[in-house]
Amino acid sequence: MRFAKTILPSTIVLMAIVLVAGKITHSDEARRIRREEMRETPGPFPSDWFMQQRTWPDANISTVDFLAARAAHERIPRNTLDEQPPWVPAGPTNIGGRVADIVGHPTNQNVFYVASASGGVFKTVSGGTAWTCVFGEEAGTSMGALAMDTAHPDTVYVGTGEACSAGYSYFGTGIYRTTDGGLSWQHRGLTDSRYIARIALDPTNPQKVWVAAMGELYITGGERGVYLSTDGGQTWEPSLFVNDSTGACDVVVHPTNPDTIFAATWQRIRSPEYRQAGGRGSGIYRTTDGGDTWQRLTDGLPPAGNDVGRIGLAISRSNPNVLYACYADHPGYFLGVFRSIDGGETWGRVNDGDLSEIYSNFGWYFGDIRVRPDNENMVFVLGVDLFRSTNGGQNWQQIGNNVHVDHHAMWFDPAQPTRILLGNDGGVYRSTSNGNSWTFLGGLPINQFYAATVDFQHPERRYGGTQDNGTLRTMTGALGDWDHIHGGDGFYVIVDPSNSNRIYAEYQWGWLERSENGGGSWRSIMDGIDENERTNWSTPVALSPSNWSTLYYGAQRVYRTTNRGDSWTAISPDLTDGGGSGNLSFGTITTIAVSPVNGQLIYAGTDDANVWVTTNGGGSWSNVSPGLPNRWISHVEPDPLNENVVYVTVSGYRNAEQDAHLFRSDHYGQGWQNISGGLPSGPLNDVIPDPDVAGRLYVASDFGTYVSPDLGQTWLVLGENLPRVPVIDLVLHNPSRQLVAATYGRSMFTLDLNRPPEIIAYSPTDLDTVLVEETVTFAVTAEDPDGDSLRYSWTRNGLPVGSDTSVELAFDESDVTEIVAVEVSDGELAVSQAWEFYVAPRSSVRETHTAAQHELLAAYPNPFNSQTEIRFFLPEAGEVEIAVYDIMGRSVASLLHERRSAGAGRLGYAPSDLPSGTYLLTLNTKSRHQALKLHLIR
Repeated sequence: MRFAKTILPSTIVLMAIVLVAGKITHSDEARRIRREEMRETPGPFPSDWFMQQRTWPDANISTVDFLAARAAHERIPRNTLDEQPPWVPAGPTNIGGRVADIVGHPTNQNVFYVASASGGVFKTVSGGTAWTCVFGEEAGTSMGALAMDTAHPDTVYVGTGEACSAGYSYFGTGIYRTTDGGLSWQHRGLTDSRYIARIALDPTNPQKVWVAAMGELYITGGERGVYLSTDGGQTWEPSLFVNDSTGACDVVVHPTNPDTIFAATWQRIRSPEYRQAGGRGSGIYRTTDGGDTWQRLTDGLPPAGNDVGRIGLAISRSNPNVLYACYADHPGYFLGVFRSIDGGETWGRVNDGDLSEIYSNFGWYFGDIRVRPDNENMVFVLGVDLFRSTNGGQNWQQIGNNVHVDHHAMWFDPAQPTRILLGNDGGVYRSTSNGNSWTFLGGLPINQFYAATVDFQHPERRYGGTQDNGTLRTMTGALGDWDHIHGGDGFYVIVDPSNSNRIYAEYQWGWLERSENGGGSWRSIMDGIDENERTNWSTPVALSPSNWSTLYYGAQRVYRTTNRGDSWTAISPDLTDGGGSGNLSFGTITTIAVSPVNGQLIYAGTDDANVWVTTNGGGSWSNVSPGLPNRWISHVEPDPLNENVVYVTVSGYRNAEQDAHLFRSDHYGQGWQNISGGLPSGPLNDVIPDPDVAGRLYVASDFGTYVSPDLGQTWLVLGENLPRVPVIDLVLHNPSRQLVAATYGRSMFTLDLNRPPEIIAYSPTDLDTVLVEETVTFAVTAEDPDGDSLRYSWTRNGLPVGSDTSVELAFDESDVTEIVAVEVSDGELAVSQAWEFYVAPRSSVRETHTAAQHELLAAYPNPFNSQTEIRFFLPEAGEVEIAVYDIMGRSVASLLHERRSAGAGRLGYAPSDLPSGTYLLTLNTKSRHQALKLHLIR
């Protein structure tokens, strides 16, 4: 979490290395190459960060614990605060995320389903112009496979758990089925299969369902292999089992002889320190008796061995004697494409030299080969790039050069096979030309964010670092106009609060760059950081709240720069317990936080359960971990107002130590209090103490967001309409009271913490003059967006005169100015309406004056010495608030908070006790948010 006002960094990371504008030194290049090599070597690539954070120090997550935590989430009350604000989607919808599978309607080309990596299943009935999430509330939104009953297209099966052998996201919870086109779903078993790679239906009997289940990734045993149901998934029988570390990664059914089934098995097991992406259990099997017996196929295929990895299968629908298999090896390189023309009896390797780099070195991430249903020689291989052969593998052509890389799904329209849908790490594409050209289908909010930030001066500008799609930004706050500004995988990103064109962004393992032109070009800022030190997949970077030239960077030590990253100096010893063994990237700093109250007070947390504090800017450090559980420290957050207080969140699930995941210290970490209360015993990712409401905390978890009104004694679900996916980061832009949630699978959401009542009508509507001895009835009609009961407080020249929706007042004294006002409150937030008018003798009428129209928000002079005039213009009548904040986001002055008619207005502002500096003037209405910098010079 970060306050936009304190600018604790939001995350952005880059994976595909983009050489930036600016000079790259030899030392910079060496560091860059080393971090690229970390991607290229076996181990945590793309990264086991997500699962490692949640399992450590245990080997895996119990399904029982996962489901129990989700069930606990369901029991938490929903009547949050006095308000119940809704979460509003914030995008992006024009930049797709990772897609696991696609299936389409056999006769209606406008209807198809898309399984996203960790955001559920989406359906379109308009050919991809609009989408509805039809599978997002169930216990497990990580997707592995889809299958449709083509005789009954409203019947669709979902296999949960993305089967790519990487710790990208959560495991699944089995098979689900809908018979009404996604309106409702029923769980159909295989709960412990964890990762489902493929579902295949018998074309003559759709009640007969075959499933390729990979089983647990991190331990042996469990439900793995090929399973068969003969009753639409009500019951399951294991059909093919090889050994306790081998699962099934593909299954295809003969289109005219459904007793013949082919299955690919894959032996693999993974731990934070070890990865075996192949083994002797990997191979191709065939049954000709409906699964009673299986035969391993060997003639012409790679021999069994420890180097045989993931295998993908395809059978030709037009000529079922033709099959294809694509092989990866261990550790993940391309091993070959093989073809059979005799129903699998014998195989031969095709001319696949052009495909030698298709898997890079992580073939376990792919495993898909497809044959066009009308042509057994038209074959496609999906990898980092996409290749097509038109002659059964004799020659290959790379296609799809204008689409995102890393391909996982392909579906052919059976009525028009040259119409193809493609799913990859960048979303969904459609071709109507057999893959010669592709059109991106936008609208899917399925990005996996690691972190977010908000431009302090322009809160409509939101940034975030994402898996697969780098660092993204919107300049307007709209859903569909996000841009890609930094490559690879994105993590922390920071926008300088004094200069919106200065941006810091990183990619995985902590390669940090800076842009001075709003992201147009980038230069490395790594000078002084030891390239041999351990860095986290999501390396923390923090900006000092009191000096924006100063940043902090966490490797195994804390580094500081005082010149915006031009050079760095280590200010701490190694704060971890040492590195991991094998391929493990471990023993790293995971979070850094600088106190908004005291810039010398800095905290750091690590992946191996350490929390450290320095009170003298890094001169000395104290380990304040005693009292915290032995789990991954996900976030440390100093209190925004009290420098003694600090909060810590931890990841993981219930273990032998304790269930708590949120802790508070009121003495710099010397002693911790568990304030988890009734929160689910699952990972917490962020915490924000509200600087404006004493005792209120916001928390981000793997199951949603929560709020506590009393420092953790009680917890409530925060807001409505937030999908049940992990929320990795929260950002509060305090001047606008906008809360931003960065989710891992469903893009971003915003929540307006200011939801006051609204005065929708009032009378008199225009009152400039009242004649003496006249009686006037003042009335308002108000409503509350949350349905709360309302209270009315009327005043006349500051004195109470009523508490109903209207008040009748008589005016007996002439030649005076009167003010009648009403405040409408829901108990927490309030709105007001005021009438200022002249009481005239009956012999005269005061002239009404109108203001000239000015700019929407302006101040003159600016800079100013003692006072300035603020001019504003409202295009429409409504509630308006004009306020001043310091650069830390603290409220300095409330200049106007009332309902105003459309038109121009002026305010004088003469602060008497403010020091010189830069301040933020804000204008907020129901539909507009404007900000202007004020420069006070004494």
